[in-house]
Amino acid sequence: FTAAHELGHALMHDLAGMHRDDPTDGSVVSNDPMEREANKFAAYFLLPEKLLRSTFEGIFGKTPFGLSEETRFALSGSIPHSNWRPKDLREFSRLIASTPRFNGSNIISLMDQFRVSKEAMAIRLEQLGFVTLK
Repeated sequence: FTAAHELGHALMHDLAGMHRDDPTDGSVVSNDPMEREANKFAAYFLLPEKLLRSTFEGIFGKTPFGLSEETRFALSGSIPHSNWRPKDLREFSRLIASTPRFNGSNIISLMDQFRVSKEAMAIRLEQLGFVTLK
């Protein structure tokens, strides 16, 4: 993601903007418009919506994907325990981004298929509205 972020700077901004100030865990969003543009470029470049939607729906079905009794059962090989509840949407998004099992089958996680970090995938799933807690 960082390399794609810097590529965004190289393509859209002068070379003076070539640095990464934001933490890679997504915990702080920069107020600098050039940083936001470079982050958006990296997300679009690495995780294009049409391809991600097709891959996501091929595994999890329709979007948005929420946590219900049915989906909890389908994720039973990935959730920590049967009473597990995510503390927030990001925790659920991270689980979906990295899950290695769904509906009793081993799968290649979304983060591994797209070769991005769990956090980058989780953020993109949220941006696109693919996951929900409702």
